[in-house]
Amino acid sequence: MKKLGLIIAGALVCSAGIMAAVAGEKVITTTQLPQKAQTFIKKHYSGTQVALVKEDKEIISTDYEVIFADGSKVEFNASGDWKDVTSLTEVPAAVVPQEIATFIATNNYNANGAKIVKIDRDRSGYDVELSNGLELEFNPQFQLVDIDD
Repeated sequence: MKKLGLIIAGALVCSAGIMAAVAGEKVITTTQLPQKAQTFIKKHYSGTQVALVKEDKEIISTDYEVIFADGSKVEFNASGDWKDVTSLTEVPAAVVPQEIATFIATNNYNANGAKIVKIDRDRSGYDVELSNGLELEFNPQFQLVDIDD
């Protein structure tokens, strides 16, 4: 019985090691990104040099990160949909949903020239960070649900 337990434990350790070896982060080229991600980069960052592209394979998912020479960064999911866009100066305006851009302008959150420098999206909605340090959280229907300053 002890031998059977050791064999099972050994098999589990080996399979965990194999899974860990398969999963991981590696550098790839932009042409290895999903087509949607390539199109996004061409549309919103056509004049910006790509510095690094990384693929992060987990056991059940794959994510991609593109870092540009100007310090901007975009994260994509396995389908090539953007998850997170970060910029040192301003996120491309066309990336920001119109409802959010209008809300920020209408409610004067962009006073003193504040720009959107980061936007994240997931199932729960959007998180927007402005250059003045203000963080706004929107639900999927683009309604403001939280402000963090």
